Amino acid sequence: MKNKTLSDVYSYCSGQQRGKHSVPSREDFFGDATSVSRSVFKIRFYKALSISRNFDEFSTKIKKILEDLGFGEYAFTRTSVTGEIPRPIITMPDAMNDIYFREGFYEHDLTLQCAMSDNGPIFHSVIEEYVNKASFVTDAIKQNREIFKLLKSFGYIDFYFIPLGAHNGNGRVLLSVATRDESAVNFRTRVENCKETLHLLAEAIDYVGTRKFPNFFLCESDNKDIIITPKPLILLNILAQEDLTLRQTANKLCISIHTADKHISAVKKALGAHTIHGAIYKAIKAGLIDGK
Repeated sequence: MKNKTLSDVYSYCSGQQRGKHSVPSREDFFGDATSVSRSVFKIRFYKALSISRNFDEFSTKIKKILEDLGFGEYAFTRTSVTGEIPRPIITMPDAMNDIYFREGFYEHDLTLQCAMSDNGPIFHSVIEEYVNKASFVTDAIKQNREIFKLLKSFGYIDFYFIPLGAHNGNGRVLLSVATRDESAVNFRTRVENCKETLHLLAEAIDYVGTRKFPNFFLCESDNKDIIITPKPLILLNILAQEDLTLRQTANKLCISIHTADKHISAVKKALGAHTIHGAIYKAIKAGLIDGK
């Protein structure tokens, strides 16, 4: 009956009209709606997170970004293909999390199942509407009604879940954001105003986090890093930080342009990039250079 229930949820969710990703209203995050501005903004995310010196600083930066967007709390989880769940980032109350796991709610949470099954972004309230309208009562329906009661008792009216395929192809990623004591209508409006920003942030957390802090995100079987020798990265880092040509950068490092070209070819191959700008972008995403 559990599979039938989940199938029904998928059908119900697919019938809901999904809002188009809108450009955030906050000037600090998007100045305009062009693809160029989005690319620049995306690089800034990776750059800001990649220069974190430790995991606490990394988490604090994420929290600050989300608070600036109006979301007081968040959770980030990454599952491997084997079903293992490394330590997630959770800012919700420990008391609520303890009840959630102690009661085994995670085994029946339809929102979590939908979000982690490539069904697209989803609001918790959509699942709640489905559960409340259910004409039959199964164990899953009962458990999910208890989940909604638990969340509301701690002031959470709604959540927005952003599921993604893990960047290394091993498992899935889930970023969920929330505010406390805010109506579902106001919360939806807040999300609609910065959907794309949230999605870019989810990608950045996964990409940078798994590269710089693998112990918090990856299981033993996961691929943990890109192996590149230091010299090409030094060259790439200078190109990212300063407005110099490749020849000028080679002169600064006292190497020939031929050697610089060899370094660039090596780093582009290692990162799977076709251009210098592409290599810089991917290196920042991977937390390999600062790009200040």
